[in-house]
Parts: sequence; C-alpha cells; structure tokens
Amino acid sequence: MISLQNGPARGGAAFASARDDADAAADFQVKLEPQLQQQPSSSSLSLVSFKGRDSQHEVDEETHLSLAHQMYKSGNYKQALEHSSTVYEKSPLRTDNLLLLGAIYYQLHDYDMCIAKNEEALRLEPHFAECYGNMANAWKEKGDIDLAIRYYLISIELRPNFADAWSNLASAYMRKGRLNEAAQCCRQALALNPLLVDAHSNLGNLMKAQGLVQEAYSCYVEALRIQPTFAIAWSNLAGLFMESGDLNKALHYYKEAVKLKPTFPDAYLNLGNVYKGLGMTQDAIMCYQRAAQTKPNYAMAFGNLASTYYERGQVDLAILHYKQAITYDPRFVEAFNNLGNYSDAISCYNEVLRIDPTAADGLVNRGNTYKEIGRVNEAIQDYIRAINIRPTMAEAHANLASAYKDSGHVEAAIKSYKQALMLRPDFPEATCNLLHTLQCVCSWEDRDKMFKEMSVLPSVQPFHAIAYPIDPMLALEISRKYAAHCSIVASRFALPPFKHPSPVPIRKDSGGERLRIGYVSSDFGNHPLSHLMGSVFGMHNRENVEVFCYALSPYDGSEWRQRTQFEAEHFIDVSMMSSDSIAKMINDDKIHVLVNLNGYTKGARNEIFAMQPAPVQVSYMGFPGTTGATYIDYLVTDEFVSPTRYAHIYSEKLVHLPHCYFVNDYKQKNLDVLDPNCQHKRSDYGLPEDTCNILKRVPNSALWLLRFPAAGENRPLCNAHTTGTDILWAGLPMVTLPLEKMATRVAGSLCLATGLGDEMIVNSMKEYEERAVSLALDRPKLQALTNKLKAVRMTCPLFDTARWVRNLERSYFKMWNIHCSGQQPHHFKVTEDDSEMIRSIKPIHHLLPSPFTSTATTFLFLRRLSSAAPSTSKDSYFALIHHITNTMKNDLHPERTLNKLRLPVTSELVFRVLRATSSSPSASLRFFSWARLHYSPTSLELEQLLKTLARHRHFSSMWSLITQMLNPPNPFRKTNPNPQSFSLSPETVCFIIEEYGKHGLIDHSVELFHGAYALVRRMIRKGLVPDKKTYSVLVNAWCSSGKLKEAREFLEEMSRKGFNPPVRGRDLLVEGLLNAGYFESAKDMVRKMIKEGTVPDVATFNAMVETVCKSGEVEFCVDMYYGVCNLGFVPDVNSYKILIPAVSKAGRIDEAFKLLNNAIEAGHRPFPSQGSSSKSAGVYDVDHNVWTGREMTEMGLVPISRCFDMVTDGLKNCGKHDLAKRIEQLEVSLQSHWKDKNIFSIPGPVGSVARGRLF
Repeated sequence: MISLQNGPARGGAAFASARDDADAAADFQVKLEPQLQQQPSSSSLSLVSFKGRDSQHEVDEETHLSLAHQMYKSGNYKQALEHSSTVYEKSPLRTDNLLLLGAIYYQLHDYDMCIAKNEEALRLEPHFAECYGNMANAWKEKGDIDLAIRYYLISIELRPNFADAWSNLASAYMRKGRLNEAAQCCRQALALNPLLVDAHSNLGNLMKAQGLVQEAYSCYVEALRIQPTFAIAWSNLAGLFMESGDLNKALHYYKEAVKLKPTFPDAYLNLGNVYKGLGMTQDAIMCYQRAAQTKPNYAMAFGNLASTYYERGQVDLAILHYKQAITYDPRFVEAFNNLGNYSDAISCYNEVLRIDPTAADGLVNRGNTYKEIGRVNEAIQDYIRAINIRPTMAEAHANLASAYKDSGHVEAAIKSYKQALMLRPDFPEATCNLLHTLQCVCSWEDRDKMFKEMSVLPSVQPFHAIAYPIDPMLALEISRKYAAHCSIVASRFALPPFKHPSPVPIRKDSGGERLRIGYVSSDFGNHPLSHLMGSVFGMHNRENVEVFCYALSPYDGSEWRQRTQFEAEHFIDVSMMSSDSIAKMINDDKIHVLVNLNGYTKGARNEIFAMQPAPVQVSYMGFPGTTGATYIDYLVTDEFVSPTRYAHIYSEKLVHLPHCYFVNDYKQKNLDVLDPNCQHKRSDYGLPEDTCNILKRVPNSALWLLRFPAAGENRPLCNAHTTGTDILWAGLPMVTLPLEKMATRVAGSLCLATGLGDEMIVNSMKEYEERAVSLALDRPKLQALTNKLKAVRMTCPLFDTARWVRNLERSYFKMWNIHCSGQQPHHFKVTEDDSEMIRSIKPIHHLLPSPFTSTATTFLFLRRLSSAAPSTSKDSYFALIHHITNTMKNDLHPERTLNKLRLPVTSELVFRVLRATSSSPSASLRFFSWARLHYSPTSLELEQLLKTLARHRHFSSMWSLITQMLNPPNPFRKTNPNPQSFSLSPETVCFIIEEYGKHGLIDHSVELFHGAYALVRRMIRKGLVPDKKTYSVLVNAWCSSGKLKEAREFLEEMSRKGFNPPVRGRDLLVEGLLNAGYFESAKDMVRKMIKEGTVPDVATFNAMVETVCKSGEVEFCVDMYYGVCNLGFVPDVNSYKILIPAVSKAGRIDEAFKLLNNAIEAGHRPFPSQGSSSKSAGVYDVDHNVWTGREMTEMGLVPISRCFDMVTDGLKNCGKHDLAKRIEQLEVSLQSHWKDKNIFSIPGPVGSVARGRLF
C-alpha cells in the first residue's frame, strides 16, 4: 500500500508537510509521502499607522508605538508586544495600536487575543476594513474557514480596492477547494496591486495544485523579483523542487527561507523533511525541534519528530511525541495511525471530510486505514472518490490498484498501476507492484525492461524477490530490511523481555514434561498450507509433544479449518487479538519451540516473533527463503534444498530433515484417487458425447480443451512446490533445474524423495530442454518412468507423513536441548538412527482405506490389519490410530471395534477416541470403562471425558467418575503420594463451573468455584503468581456462576497486574450485569471495551442493545453500533432486528434507513415477512412515520431501491397489497422529486457502516 503519510500507516513513520495555501501557520494535514508541500504565503496583516490622529498624546507614547512597529517588522514580536501594551495602558482607545496589537497576537499564535483586539477597534470604528481582514486571518487559523470568508467579504465590501483582503480571500477559498474562485481573487488582488507578493505566491500555489508546475514556478520567481527577501516564496519554490526530486536545490532554498525568516516554523518543518529525505536524520530532528520551538503547539513538528525517532528505534520518544502531537491537534490522524488507534483515526478522517468533502488526501488516508483493518471495499470507494476529485493523484491510483489486487480484481489492478506510473513515472512502489501483478497473469511484455528499472528501486518485497532474477545476497538484504521493520513495529508495544520456560532438557518417552510446540499461521483454512499439513498437527506424539495452533485468520467455514481445529490438541483463534496480546498468550502457554508458518506472506504478523515470546523460534513452510531475522533461530529445510555450501545466503541456522523437508497429506486425504473403483471417467458424465453432439449441431463451432503436459511444466526461478507434490502423487514425472536460492530447489528435493530424482533433475538449461523433449517424444520411456512413480507412491519417504512428523519432532527436541545446553543455535542434520528409527519392516499404513470408502469396507480392512498390528513401527501405529479415530466419529461402540483389532491400547489412542466420540457422552463413558481394563489412564484422557460429560449435562455421571478416579475424591488436590491418583487442572475445574453456569445451576457452580478459587489462593500463598490463563478461566467461571462482584474485583486485579482481561470474561460479565439489572455498570464495561479496541461477542452486543433500547437510550446503542463496527465487529441479522425498530420508534428515521441499508448490503433481510403487521417492524410501518415522503424529502434522505423492494415484498407476503401499492407509488413520486433535485441513489459498499447521510 502506498501511504500518503510518508510511511506505512501501521507502525511506519509519517512526515507531514506544511500546507501550500496562504496561511502563515498551516493547520494539520497529512500530505504526500516523500514529497514536500509548498509553504504558505502568510495572510497579509494590515498595520495602518494613524500618525497625528491623537496629537494630544505625549511624544513618549509615540516613541513606544514607533518602536513597536520596528520590532514587529524585524520579527521581535514579544518586544513589540511590550511597547504596544505600554501604549494600550495609556490609551486603550487608539485604534491604530489596537490593530497593531491584534497583528502581534496573531504572530504569537494567540488568535483569540487577536480577534479580541480587532473587535475592540471595531467597536470604536465599525467600518475599519483592516480589522475585519485581520479577524478573518485569525478565524482561518482557528479552522473556521466559512467565518473567515465572511469577514474577508465584509472587508472587501468596505474597501473594494483592498488588495490584501482579496489575496487572503483567495487563500481561504483554496482551503475550501474552491480553486476557480481563489484564482479570480488572486488576479483581482494583482490587478489592484501588481507588486503584492502574497498574491503572486498564492497564485503559484493554485497553479501547482492544478498540475501547472511551470506556471507555478513563474509566479514564485515573480514574487522574489519584486521582493527578494520574501521568505515564503523561497519556501514555496523549495517545495516545488522537492516534489520534482531535486533535494539539493530544495535544501538550498529552504535554508534561504529560514535565513530570511528565523521564526518560520513551516520552513523549518520542510527543511527537516528534506534532510530526512537525504538520510540526515540528526539534522532533520534539529529542524523539527526548531519548528516546535518557534511554534510550541505545532502538531506536525511533534508528529515528524515522533516518526523520525520511530525509524531510529527510539520508540519511547516516538510515543511521547505522538501523544504531544495529538494533544495539540486532536485530529492528527497520522499520529493515531502510528499509535495503532485506527478507530480514532477513522473518526478524525470522517470529521476532516465532513468539513471538506473534497479533501482528496483525507479520502486516500482514510482508505489506507480501512485497508489496514481489512475493510477493502470501503477503501476502494475512498480511493475512487479521491481520484474523481483529483485525477492526477498518482498515489490514489496506486493504492486503488493494491486494493483491487487484494480483492482479486487483477485486471483492474494492472490498469490502475499503469495509470499511476503514467502520472508519475518515477514511482518505485507502483513499478514493483505492477511487475509482480503482471507475473501473476503470465504477462511477460517489457519484463526485462521493468526488471532493469526495478534493480535500482528500494521497494521489492521478500515474497516477490523469490521469483525475481536477483542475486541471493540481495534477496537476503531485502529480507533483513523487512525483519528490521518488524522489530521496529514490535518495539512500539514497549513490552518488557519475556520470561521463557526454564531451560531444562526434555527427553522423548521420559514420561515427564512434554515439549510444547506452537504453530502460528494465517492459513489455517482453505489454503495450500492446510491442504499439505492437515494431518501433521494430529500426528504428533502426544506422549512427547503438546501442540498449540494460533490462528491469525478468522473461521472460514472450510473443511480444512474444521479439520485443523479437530486435529490440534490446542487450537486458538487469535484473529481479533492485537499482536502484543498474542505474544503474551504464547508466552503464558510456556511454548518451548514457536514455528512461523507464514514468513513474508499475506496475513503474517512477524512482529509477534520479533517480540520473542518463545526461547526457540523457527521458520517453516510458508515462505521458501530466508527471513533475514535475528529473532528466528532456525530454518527447517533439507540437504538438497539448502546445502551447507549456500548457508551464507540464510540468516537462520539450517536444520536438515531426512529426505525432503516439504510435507504433504495425500496418503491420508487423497488415497481414494488410487482406488480404480473410485476413479471417474469423462464418459460417466456424458463427455465427450454430449459435447460432440453440440459441435455437430452448431455450425463453425470449436471445442477448446485445457492440455496438461505429461511432464509437468517447471520454471527455474521459482519451481514447483505444492503443484510438484500434486504432479508426483498423480504419477506424472516432471523435469526440474535447481539453482542457488531455496525456491528454485524444492522441486528437486521432491523428486529425490521419490527415489527417482536422477531421472527428473538436470543441471543446465540445455539439459532441461533435452530431457523434456526426450520424455515428450519417447513415449515408452515416459510411460516407464510414470509406472515407476506410481509404484513407489505408497512406500517412498515423500508421501510418508507419519515418518516425516517423527523426524520433525526429532528436530524440535534437538533445538530445545541445544538451547538448554547453553549453546548458540547451529546447523545440524536430523537422522533416523535413534530409538525412534523406522524399522526395516514393511509399513502397514499404506493399506489404510480412504475416508470416503464405505463403513463395511473399513471394517473388513481393520479385520485384516489385526494380525499385523502388534509388530508395527511407532510411525505406522500413529498413522493407524489417526485414521481409525477419524472413522469412529459416529461409532456408538468403539470398544467393540478396537477389541477385535487387538491393537495396543495407549493413552494416545484413548484420548483420540474420546475426542472423536465427544458428541456421544454415553459412548465415550462406555469406551473409557473398557479402556481402563487395558491400560493405566492419565489425567489427559480423564479431563477430556469429564468435559464431554459436563458439556452434555451428564453431571451425575461426571461426579461418579471423579469419585472413582480421584483418591481421595478431591478434585482440587494438587499432589498425592499414591501414583495411581489423579488431579484436575484449574482449567478443567473452571470449565465444569462454566458449564454449570450455562445451564442455570448456579448453586452447584458457586460451590465448586470456591474449591477452585482455593487453589489460586494456595498458589499465591506459596509465592506462585497465577498466569493470565488461570485468571481468564476463573473470571469466565465466576461470571457464569453469577458472582459478578467477585468477577469485577478479579478483572481489576488482573488489570493492576498488567493482564488484559479475557474477552470472553468481559462478555460474560456484561451479560451478567444486564441480567442483574446493573445497566449503567454494563454500559461502562462496554464503553471501556470499545475504548481498548476489544470487540464484544455478537450475543453480548445483541443483549446489550435489546436491554438498553427498552430503557429508551437509543443514542447509546447507535453509538455502540458504529463504535464496534469500526473495530471490525460484524452484526448478525438479529442485531438489525433489534436495533432498527428501536431507532425508528425513537423518531430517528434517517438513522433507521441507514441501518436498514447496511443490513441489506451485508446480505441480511431483517424483516422478510412481517410487513407492517406489527408495530415492532417500525421501518415498514407507514403510519409510524417511517415511509413518510414529506419527512424523507425534508431530510434529503434517498433510500436505495432495495429498501423499497424489501418493504413491498414484506407487505405483499402479509397480504397488505394496498399498502404495498402505496409504497410503490411513493417510491415513484419520491424518485421523481429527487431526480429534479439532481440527487441520485448510490448504494454503499458491502458491510459499510460509515456514518453520514445515505445518498
């Protein structure tokens, strides 16, 4: 995204420049990125001297007045104020001195006193045109441009030949975007006074705003010809060169401006920006500080200081200065963005655009913020509006292109990137993004030329660099730059160093603590990563490894997401959490090895890893290259993909897995394609007979067929990865040429892992061509290779997922034990010659039936398997039970099946079966009773079963089991000398409490809670501080049990200790407060949640709205709706069903229609059939003044046609055809009325919740 803020909106540095209008001290406005704005001409202040008017005054008074004028002209405003004040004390009725006092206060930025002194003068002399002009200047600085224009016009009415007023009126019109009127005023001022340098400078700014650079240059030069000491013209001229990229000339002219006017804050600000552009950050800081000294409330100076400190890694200073900037300008949106406060930033942009709807910069910046929080449709609309206002704005076109690309509209993106480059050929970000987008659609035109241009540009992204023909060392440097930026983003959160788990070695099969592995990814869903790794998370050996999956993306409803959630031991959706909160959660979970499955791909949050929440951090799978990050210790790869001789192009230490590092899930997920009975033919669907019949009947018709080459196509710069495994699993050979970078060597590793790599890997492009032609022309040779591939699919290491997982676990244990030994991370190779080595017996898991085969087939397969089971390898055993438990989800008697198999009953097997049968508590309990006879249970299986029983309200069975298993039957006992006894974790106890609370069994819940809370009190007495998870589950349970007072106290305690209260806990507390009648407390809690950026649960939001609306406080509910929507909240249909009628009944008709429009655009139909049969359906009740044409016309409200359609459909469904007809007639008459007024109905974007009139 190309920011209009001189840096990325989130976490990046942003450098504001002074405006190019006629203000001496410009208001805040974030402007173009590396470009500097023209300095404003100062509003001409009238200093009329009335010598001789009051001859009765003493000469001493005249001396003071003369000295005041001299000090003012020399820029010594404080001394001028002293002399002028002396005159005022003696003669408060001297209008000439009052005028001078007003001008002095203006220069001291005390605009209220300036206005007051001019008003005093006007009371004495009502037709004093200069006073009106100077008051207009002050009001303009205070931001009331309309009032300023009114005073300028009064001044001109009193003195039509007042050239200064005409010039300043031009500057005010410029601020309002009324450029034609501004130009007329400038020309009128110059006609009255051709030597008025302010007017020349303002006219230059107008020319520049219209893209007439040469004309602007001539205006500035003319101003300097007339007055060579006119500092503002020098500053504006400098800005012109700055925008053209000539920083040296810009530097020279800005220095001239501050030399002529040492108290010129805007010039110092832009001089600092030039220094920043030249890489001289210390000089830039000095200039920003000087600007802040000359204008103490100069928000832009503090903002630019903050951004510079931020880039230097001085985060504390950056945060301090951003907060100062906001103090001086509460609408300083760039500061809100860089502090990560997007909701406040959007609110400020909305206010800016309310004042000036034509502010193209504001639209683009708001679009950037929308895009940052994922609201791409709204971002696109803002970019388009900005382009309509300012068609030559290259940044708007480039940002629109990026938004189009993100939303899948690639052709539109290419068109917009090209338009941006046509407007600004030296636009590095647009060049790089266009090249990457063209590669995505295989458009190679001008490719070499664009690569040559790109080689001198700084904007190549690491992921794009994979496919670019650039040196590997340059790719490493690109990744390092991005990693450094992630470190800066992480440092913004200012977290203290995390305390990691104690470095105690963990041994496999030790029966002690398990190794805790955390996987972080945004691709747990319908994404190639989940397609490839679907079984990995569940195949980990739970006796040795505890797996946590942290999902950075929300639930997408796909089978892949559901499967990962089921397979992983712990699956946590953190998509709505901030990066620092995620890092804290990972650290609280005491993760030993944290794995980054994203790298530099879409959706990644690498700043989490930069905070180093885990002691060992690893990169794997998502990004086939080096991260360049000092905070990533290892890269999981293999000896072919990343040979040790190429270690210098990686920042990480290399971990070489045996065979191939690239995992896949074909054997588990796609086994059915190998079964001849499951393979479909085209003839099964009437092909090609049906198609041929069509061809026969349609003259001159042709059939286009997609041809897939027998030898899969493969390009050397970034060859086949996921597609390579697809090809090989299908039994098709491919030809690949490995080069130096990781992405070029993956296909070779895949081929080697089949055992047939020598026949598919070549060493040169010439050999690549010959091998491909040879295979294509020699059909027997190709068929022979194909047959070999098909024969080894079930036995080669490439598709042996269980074996691969065991090797990966070996690498994790090695990493952890290296850390525990005090050694630095180093390269190592994983071998299989240890206690977990795969034995040289024929593996049995290749016989696994497809999950799509019939139950009878699966059962027969399991019978055949029983004799082989005892001798299986450990990998085979895990693959086997993984498949068995997946087929038992609906099995009411799993113990019968397993009894016939004679498989060893282990903790792993029992846990998986219990989880698979969790929807049937009776089957789970029956199976566990059987399993206890064949193995010694652990707390893991017991707690899984207890949760199942509690979830299904089988509380009596649950307590009976607890009584049997716990000795003595005390679920809160932490230790017991009897090795066969068990204890329950606080988390499980709190889960049971919460289930009691959900089912209304408050007494039981409270009783059990006291025992759980006793655990925590004992921990505190022993000096063990409960972690965030302990607090979270206890607060959730307390709320569920109805103990709201205690829950609030606990939340406060958590906050004091630096823990953010859990969202679920606060949701429960809000609901509990509402149920108890504590409405104000509930409202306060919601306000606090919104202020902290926490999104409530939909059910909590709906309960809040329903309860509060009944009390008549509709305004609170409307504000809450927009507040949470700006944080990413997605209302459901019930939200609108509750809110719309309440708003309508309160007389907020326009608001009701806006909400209805939002609901329809989001795909909801809140009232599909009620019509107006009920007063609750307020928006459909014509008699309830909702569809009253008179009110709608008065409000200028134009509902979209779908609102009319929805209402008339509802009325017709209720049989109220007459009323529906009235509505249709009303629609026709209103549309005619609005058409006469040139008002058009424009539907908003899907999901839009922007407040404002619905057009």
